[in-house]
Amino acid sequence: MKNNEGIIMDSQEDIGEFLIKHYSEKFKRVEHDINWDLIHSMPHIISEVDNVALSALRTAQEIKAAVFLLNANSSPGLDGFTGFFFHHC
Repeated sequence: MKNNEGIIMDSQEDIGEFLIKHYSEKFKRVEHDINWDLIHSMPHIISEVDNVALSALRTAQEIKAAVFLLNANSSPGLDGFTGFFFHHC
């Protein structure tokens, strides 16, 4: 494995330090200025009732039903798993 300078890292310690630094930088918290006037000027398309329904936690039965609606022979998603995997795990 090579680091950003093209130097080969051959020890677990070097690779571990590189990965910690890489992902710490990638996922660090960044503060953003929010334009609340712009946010408040957006139209409300979803009603409060619909928002509550969409935000509700799903039951195990609802999740199982959704998983079994997946086509078992589907191509893998971004996680690399097919519907068949989720049907059997």
